[in-house]
Amino acid sequence: MYLSYYGFNKGPFHITPDPEFLFLSPTHKEALGAIIYGIEQRKGFVAITGEVGVGKTTILRSYLEGQALPHTSKKKVIYVFNANLSFQSLLKVICSELGVVPKTEDAFETVNELHKTLIEEYKQGNNVVLILDEAQNVPVETLENLRMLSNLETSKEKLIQMILIGQPEFQAKLGLDKLRQLNQRIAIRSNIVPLSREESIMYIRHRLSLVTDRWEGVFTRRAMDLIVDEAKGIPRVINILCDNTLIAGLGYQAKPVGRRIVREVIADYKGRRRMLRLRWGIALAALLVLGASALLLAPVKGFLPEIRAFRDRAVSTVSDAARMAPVTGTPTRMPVPVDAAKPEIPQTGNAEVSKNTPTVEPQPRLDQSESAQTVSAPPPVRSEAYSGAVGVAGATVHQPAGNPPVSADQVPSVFRRDESAPARTIEVPSRIIKRGETLSSIIRDTYGVVNAHLFELIRQNNPQITDADRILAGGQLFLPRISQPPERAEAAVPGVVR
Repeated sequence: MYLSYYGFNKGPFHITPDPEFLFLSPTHKEALGAIIYGIEQRKGFVAITGEVGVGKTTILRSYLEGQALPHTSKKKVIYVFNANLSFQSLLKVICSELGVVPKTEDAFETVNELHKTLIEEYKQGNNVVLILDEAQNVPVETLENLRMLSNLETSKEKLIQMILIGQPEFQAKLGLDKLRQLNQRIAIRSNIVPLSREESIMYIRHRLSLVTDRWEGVFTRRAMDLIVDEAKGIPRVINILCDNTLIAGLGYQAKPVGRRIVREVIADYKGRRRMLRLRWGIALAALLVLGASALLLAPVKGFLPEIRAFRDRAVSTVSDAARMAPVTGTPTRMPVPVDAAKPEIPQTGNAEVSKNTPTVEPQPRLDQSESAQTVSAPPPVRSEAYSGAVGVAGATVHQPAGNPPVSADQVPSVFRRDESAPARTIEVPSRIIKRGETLSSIIRDTYGVVNAHLFELIRQNNPQITDADRILAGGQLFLPRISQPPERAEAAVPGVVR
């Protein structure tokens, strides 16, 4: 795909174990030497361990295909990919590869027949090699019976060589007490470790040098550093990141590929960018659905209240999506727009109340026929986490021009202020909802009483609350200030136990 653009004669970063791209770090050389010595000198059991993707299979295939060193003996290789076999099934595989037809299902008799065949192979100068890949998946019972095959030997040499290749869990399995006899029979062991930082850089350059003469102009040094840091010395991960980076580099027409493209590839490799796009996509879809609902369902006469309700739900939806997204820098505060029907209140102290105008708590929302009155709010309560919340408690009721003024006697007794009681202001900050708390208990702890007006006041300042009976622990609740003694605002609330 990107070969011609970068001038490659073949792909340099395939994840298949290609012996042509063999790179030998010190531990890779040690593992290769263990395989060569164990097979050529007929030592019996050889164990090679290493983490996933470090190149165990590449080392083995390099030897078997003669890429590492020329063979000094004729070999018959039995390669078992699926090592999760019973011992009887494993014997059938060995016999099938050697052309032996077992006369019985008894494992002991089958081993005796196999012994005769191995002696004939030895006389012909053939070296039979059994390779068990992914040896950590071999059942314990099968491993325990493998020692029966180790007894197939002459007075000087083993008749069958067994190469056990597995992850670190295989070494831990060999430490079991019931496998101590097999563990003692392993003549040669080697462990392949991840590449160091410098070895990883050399690994990338080695692979590029095999496919192009201009390997220096493919990656910048900073780009390779990012790949190496992310791969943590695992050759397979290096191949995946390099291959995806070159694909992205072709899309950007970048030569050499820089660290910005590598960062994008790493983010996609970890799934971060995909998850972030998914979350914002869900938020955008919610906004579109809410907008369509407002346009289709809202009547013309009551269009403005529906738009305001849509605005509150949209802001709440976007805020929830922003909280879900990973934070990559300083968070941006999103102010909640103030209702256009509410007048702007200057940021001064407690609002002074005219002697001729009674100060009352705001009444619950009126119907359309009663919407001529507007509520003027005192200075809003500002906090770090919530910019734009406006408290409406202790408001002054204004009557539009042309209507008779509202007297103090006309104000419902529930919301009428007692002029004989000294006024006081309760400053209440925003707070986090704790587990087990209810809206009633929070109102009682904050204001000292519970009534319908305080419920409506909290709902107006917290548009994210859609059900007063359900508030989530960990959420933020914004509590406005009031300029009236709570004990004077007592009112019966159905279902609230005082």
